[in-house]
Amino acid sequence: MVKRVSELGRRILHRMIDVGIKHQKELAERVGLSPASINNFITGEATPRAATFIRLSEALDCSVDYLLGRADVPKPEEAVSRDVRRFLLGDKDIRSLLRHRFSDEELSELEVMFRLFNSPGLTRDDLEMIVRIVEGIVEARKGK
Repeated sequence: MVKRVSELGRRILHRMIDVGIKHQKELAERVGLSPASINNFITGEATPRAATFIRLSEALDCSVDYLLGRADVPKPEEAVSRDVRRFLLGDKDIRSLLRHRFSDEELSELEVMFRLFNSPGLTRDDLEMIVRIVEGIVEARKGK
């Protein structure tokens, strides 16, 4: 008999592949559960408790929201980075401005700030506002 894979199970299996976990037994060992429990989560026969979701997310290098189906990307920073890259690739002037004013580390810190406020990602308007704020700060510093 072929068992169906739940949405949670599909996400677990995808992340196992992404992080190089080849067998459910290996994931079970990392999370501190039996392979049967992992199989039950994958088939939808059981639902992990909150603490187990956290251990699964750590072992699978993803957010709990991703496992729950509330996020489309495994890690929030990937969504923000993707939005920033999409925006930067689409606007030559802002791409140039940001490249000259921010290091990669500073851009990463900016992305972290948005994640702290549970932002689903940066919009074009968000980035334009950030650029205007940074330009104002730079101009104010020049005046000192």
